[in-house]
Amino acid sequence: MKEEADQFNEHLPAVAAWVGFALSITLAVVRLIEWWSASHVKARLSCSLTSDCFVRMTDAGEIIFTNVILSSSNRPAFLVGVDAVLTRVGMATKAFPLVLVRYGEPKDRGGPINDHFFFSSSPQDIVSPGEAARRVFMFSVELSRNEIARVCDEFSRSSADLALKVKQSVGLADDSAQKALLGEVQSAAREFSVGYMNAVQLEHGQYSLSLVIRYRDVEGYGSREVRECGTRLTMETQANLKAVASKQLELFGMSFVAQRAGAESNAIWPEFSARVTQTRDSADHDNEGVA
Repeated sequence: MKEEADQFNEHLPAVAAWVGFALSITLAVVRLIEWWSASHVKARLSCSLTSDCFVRMTDAGEIIFTNVILSSSNRPAFLVGVDAVLTRVGMATKAFPLVLVRYGEPKDRGGPINDHFFFSSSPQDIVSPGEAARRVFMFSVELSRNEIARVCDEFSRSSADLALKVKQSVGLADDSAQKALLGEVQSAAREFSVGYMNAVQLEHGQYSLSLVIRYRDVEGYGSREVRECGTRLTMETQANLKAVASKQLELFGMSFVAQRAGAESNAIWPEFSARVTQTRDSADHDNEGVA
């Protein structure tokens, strides 16, 4: 027994050295795996449009507000760009490219429904792993935005002259002059509404909105490769959209003149909810693509 103990004690330093060597090799392998993962595992972005979608007609054009949920796995995802297309589906199919106007997020301002806070005109953003980031995109229909901007600029200039006339007419006892001025304001508002609606592309029907987000890793191996994540929704606009919008734009024009003349008048742009009938997230995009 003593001899065996002496032999064990004699080889103990060698055993300890081998154990230490094996542990150091194991630690090195673990560090190598961590390094490889950090430099080669790439972020994977998921995105999904929600049913929160509405249309507003403004001086920036036909504006479509869409809400999307973004989440990243493995690593932070750096959003670098976005492409969006609105397609009229049915008997008369037509595609309308959309231009990003503002990018932001829902904001709780104390009301029963969250408002929007738009912090940029660029879609550049960072989504951290495990985070469910809710974002809001404000898009404009590219085909009509320049003509609508021109119509709004012309009305803004003409309404300044009308507002001055309205101010000067306050307190005048001449009813015929007051009626004539009212008719002039109504005529200008009607002309503004007609010009605006002549440029409008949206009408009653079924539409498909496709959203493709381009992203890359913040750093490391995946920062050199831009990937795509897509989502889509199908929506239906209301039956009398153009008729209602035309009347509301006329009322907006009259209220706008009154407001510029100093009256307590609230000029409100027409706004319409869209009935979303279907949404497809990035998992569907990976399997079949976003049309």
